[in-house]
Amino acid sequence: MLRFLLLIGLGTLATPTTAQSIRIVGEAPYFPNTRIEVLGLEDWVVSEPSPVAACNSNETGQFELQIPAEKCHLVGYRLKIGRDKTALHIQPGHTYRIVLPTRNAGAVGMTQENDTSLNWYQISKFEMRYSEFLNENYEVFLRRQHKAAVDSFELALRKDSAQFSGSFLTEMIRYRIADLRLTTRLMSEKTAVRTSIFNRPVLYEHPDYIDFFKNLYRGQLQKWATLPTEAKLYEWLIEKPNYDSAFHRIMDFELVPGREAAELLIIVGMLDWQREKTLDEAKLIQLFQQAWPKQIDPKLQRITQQAIEHLQRLKPGQPAPEISLKDEMGKRFQPFSKKNNQPNYLLFFTIKSPEAIAEVKAASDFIAQERRKINLIAVCLDCSYTDLMNLRKNQGIQGQLGIPTEDPTFTFKLGGYLDSFLLNENYQFILSPAPNPSTGGLQYIPKIAATERNR
Repeated sequence: MLRFLLLIGLGTLATPTTAQSIRIVGEAPYFPNTRIEVLGLEDWVVSEPSPVAACNSNETGQFELQIPAEKCHLVGYRLKIGRDKTALHIQPGHTYRIVLPTRNAGAVGMTQENDTSLNWYQISKFEMRYSEFLNENYEVFLRRQHKAAVDSFELALRKDSAQFSGSFLTEMIRYRIADLRLTTRLMSEKTAVRTSIFNRPVLYEHPDYIDFFKNLYRGQLQKWATLPTEAKLYEWLIEKPNYDSAFHRIMDFELVPGREAAELLIIVGMLDWQREKTLDEAKLIQLFQQAWPKQIDPKLQRITQQAIEHLQRLKPGQPAPEISLKDEMGKRFQPFSKKNNQPNYLLFFTIKSPEAIAEVKAASDFIAQERRKINLIAVCLDCSYTDLMNLRKNQGIQGQLGIPTEDPTFTFKLGGYLDSFLLNENYQFILSPAPNPSTGGLQYIPKIAATERNR
């Protein structure tokens, strides 16, 4: 993974071509003629990275990207070269120079020049030291003999960063180390709340804070709501959504130190619970719709609205999220890019499951033998190019068959070895999920699609 970059912040040395835009000039001699993108995130709780700028490097690996002003409000950015990604700590109104001088780009450090607003060099140095520490102490953690190692590591990091008190880096170290202590059971949940959450602001735009918060409260809301003594809380969250009642009950719990933490916990906790596919999404949307007008921070309100949009995204009538695939020859294609005047049966499957392969073959055979005018899009989540070739040759799979260039698990809410959807000719959901071939439901799809078309 590309993790550490040589970044030189030019700041006032170069004038941005557009007010408050971000310009990135780069050299990647080992990545000639390569697609390079900057991905942006609306928030750290719900959103997935989406492209905000893209280009191809030239034959010598040089490239230039510009993030437009309207995309500079995002909370985080990723640089994507080929299939690798790395974090970018960038700000509007600046020009940055990126150099990737070796094939092993992950080993390159970060430096700074004339722009210390995010302490470029120190952030990179911390990332490298943190990664090296985890690699060196993996066996120590397995033996649970790690308290002294973590203590000395934290002391050294804080000494290095003492001159940057109150900075992005200080919070980065605080919550990365707190998360490490929590994960390795060096710190209890109660201590974590007291030392890292209580009397501290909720940092909605800091990735390490949000990661720590998610890990601290993972499953906690579900645990509370399913206790025999908390039937009412379960009812307010799940059966008859009542945000006010649930919020005030959650505020009573010892691990919830204040209003902002309780508000964030409801959103994070309910989304975590929903990913197990055990909740009624319509009721969850109802709960969130009650929540956002009452939340005190506009940043959390935006996160909640993003969550509502995410939950509604796969509903009938909604457009399917874009997806990019590669075929068995490695050629990229976008299955939703052209209107084909027929319904589309979309399958996500894993090559490791014989049951999934049997379902994909059954779908392909049904569409071919019955001469049904249905377009099959079969997406293999873990295939190699050779696997795709074998599916074509040995299983006779027809239709569009490909490997995703980005993990679609979150985007399409995938949960099993096979997930199926029916889309209309405009790639809007008709059935989400759709019946699998083994259930016999495919025979009804043409009638369902025709009914949808005539509405």
